[in-house]
Amino acid sequence: MVLFNKVKLFSIFWFVFLLGVIPHYTKAESKQITACYDGWEPFYYANSEYEAGGVVVTLLNEIASETGFEIQFRLLPFKRCMKQVSQGKIDILMVTGSTTGVLMGRTPLVTWQIGAVVKKDYPKNHITGLSEFKGKKVLQVLDYEYPEKIRNFDPYWKVSKVGYFNGDNPDVVPHAFTMIETGQGDTFLEDIIFSEKIIKENDLNLKVLKPAIASEKNYLAYALGRENLYRKFENALRVRAEDGRLDKFYKDILGQSWSELGNNVNDEAKSF
Repeated sequence: MVLFNKVKLFSIFWFVFLLGVIPHYTKAESKQITACYDGWEPFYYANSEYEAGGVVVTLLNEIASETGFEIQFRLLPFKRCMKQVSQGKIDILMVTGSTTGVLMGRTPLVTWQIGAVVKKDYPKNHITGLSEFKGKKVLQVLDYEYPEKIRNFDPYWKVSKVGYFNGDNPDVVPHAFTMIETGQGDTFLEDIIFSEKIIKENDLNLKVLKPAIASEKNYLAYALGRENLYRKFENALRVRAEDGRLDKFYKDILGQSWSELGNNVNDEAKSF
């Protein structure tokens, strides 16, 4: 009887022990990582509850689930986001063209196609070149690193830098758009898809001149020391790009495929 009670007590102890251990083991299997972003609709943004949404967020959550990670997304101004990743305080930056002090991704997620936002009554619908706004007041986003083609032309127009954030919260209608609408600038250089979305949703008296005056492929950037995370995510992205799943994924959500948005698998990604 004493032996039976000892066995029973031991069994109960072991059961309670397992109940305590299994949840921790499961949590360890799903490794917590962090990713920061500054908002770029429809690719990634914060909804009214400040929860991360968008095609890139959905894609990263899918890859994280497959590779044993769980992502916590943080909305931050771009420069602060970049600093946090370069210091190793955040694991992933969404997204950037090129930078140092991080592990740069190899499969582009977004191609930044920069258009010129002007008043709706601007006499043209197409732009012939940057020289069209020579000597004019041009608005650029404070935190953006514009492509070299645009930076090289900066001396020839009057550049005014504008912000997108009030503290850590993004403006509902970015101030730069209303500045152009009210004549406080001649044009605003911003992503074509994002600009057309803002103009349509807020019924602004604006339009975007095409084609893009410059473009730049944007990638994930990983904190140094996160090679395992880097390999798993970049391999997953490369495979999806090569077998057509990225095209379908973007097409289903945005109505345009990943390739149609200017992305492609480059040779560097193929050799990863």
